[in-house]
Amino acid sequence: KRLVLVGAGVIGLEVAASARQIGCEVSVVEIASRVMARSVPKETSTWLQNQHERRGVKFHLECSVAEFQSDAPHLELSNGVRIEADAMLICAGVNPCSGLAEACGIACDNGVLVDEYCQTSAKDVYAIGDVACYPDGWERSRVRSENWMHAQRHAECAARNICGMRTPYVDIQTVWTDQYDFKLQVAGVLNGERRVVRGDASSHAFMIFHVSDRVVTGVLGVNQPKFMRIAQTMIKSRAEVDVKALADTGVGLKRAMQ
Repeated sequence: KRLVLVGAGVIGLEVAASARQIGCEVSVVEIASRVMARSVPKETSTWLQNQHERRGVKFHLECSVAEFQSDAPHLELSNGVRIEADAMLICAGVNPCSGLAEACGIACDNGVLVDEYCQTSAKDVYAIGDVACYPDGWERSRVRSENWMHAQRHAECAARNICGMRTPYVDIQTVWTDQYDFKLQVAGVLNGERRVVRGDASSHAFMIFHVSDRVVTGVLGVNQPKFMRIAQTMIKSRAEVDVKALADTGVGLKRAMQ
């Protein structure tokens, strides 16, 4: 009945939503200052936290678990707060398991280093998915993506290259999560010079576009799966957009591309 979740990322919040819907008391402990800090901007973190709090989830931010007692089940947090709990689930992320690659002399840094063709520093050895640190042309840096869509697409790319097709990995990063009655999706990089809101951000159906030099770099959408597919096309095409049309729900998204 009393569940404590350590970590307020995608998995932690999904479990929190599910647990609340079957009647559990839920507390979430997070070392960062906001929820889903690695995935969404600050204003979206605030929106997400509000959605959970109005449904009864309690948050303990900027602290960690100092002690767990199983005989009289409770946790002591680093800020001195005591929480009674029947169960604790750790949703605090992962470290890449690159020990085998390192033992083989393969270059590693925050995972197994690969090039745009999924190949490691060793000939005919490839690495994909969560463990692979690859060059992202959209981020313009090396990244590791911990989601199954990336793992699937990265595997397809590696297979093509093993078969000699010499295909670079150019997919944009995508993340989504279903919590309560909303689906939140992120595509691309949310670092544009300008934010354009389409729809009512206080509702359960809106989009936030990040735009630089009239080109969409990233999009966040809530309950907008159909339009998010169009938004991904915008990002991949690097087409210039009409910013006014982008913000106007009366204008079709495709018409916003010039």
